[in-house]
Amino acid sequence: MEGTINYAAIFVAALCNFVIWVIWYRRASAQSRLRESGVASEGPIKPPYLLFAGASLVMSIALAVMMAAAGFHTFAEGLLFGIIVGFGFAAMAVLPGFAMEMRPRWVYLLHAGAVALGSWAMAIVLASWR
Repeated sequence: MEGTINYAAIFVAALCNFVIWVIWYRRASAQSRLRESGVASEGPIKPPYLLFAGASLVMSIALAVMMAAAGFHTFAEGLLFGIIVGFGFAAMAVLPGFAMEMRPRWVYLLHAGAVALGSWAMAIVLASWR
């Protein structure tokens, strides 16, 4: 591997992603729309915080390893890598599942947007941390 892995940066990047997801799902997922589309049942919708935290940490570790191997260590490189991974890979990876389940387009955009934005933020933190 070309670069080194900064464990503090991994933790901070995972925390950033976690915060983005919590804010994103609280603000963007109007509970009535989720129920209306059949995504959620009656009662308050509680985000699975432990799942968000675990997924954020795993994603951050994976991004750190890939970025170290590629030698990405600047803000600009993190920005580019975040766009490639977030939009070009993560958002596209969930598209077939949503299409096959015939879910509304806004549900795909909700989830793909959260993953893409979080990946972008984590890549910037990981590449910029010195």
